[in-house]
Amino acid sequence: YQDDKVVDVYETLINPLGGLSDYIQNLTNISQRELLEAPKFYEVADAIRLRLEGNVFVSHNTDFDFNLLKKKYQEMGQ
Repeated sequence: YQDDKVVDVYETLINPLGGLSDYIQNLTNISQRELLEAPKFYEVADAIRLRLEGNVFVSHNTDFDFNLLKKKYQEMGQ
């Protein structure tokens, strides 16, 4: 968001490399199949970092999303 205009939107599902509970599937309306077809975190980590650096992080559940991103980058040694 810059000068009262949206300048970039980035949205992607991430393959969690594991199962997804029925509860989460019902809560998010995201299917296991959608996640299997989604990129793995390491495949999009650079694209996400480029969008985050020097910008404001906005998400639906910021505490959860930010902490998960932080954990995944740490797992990658970044």
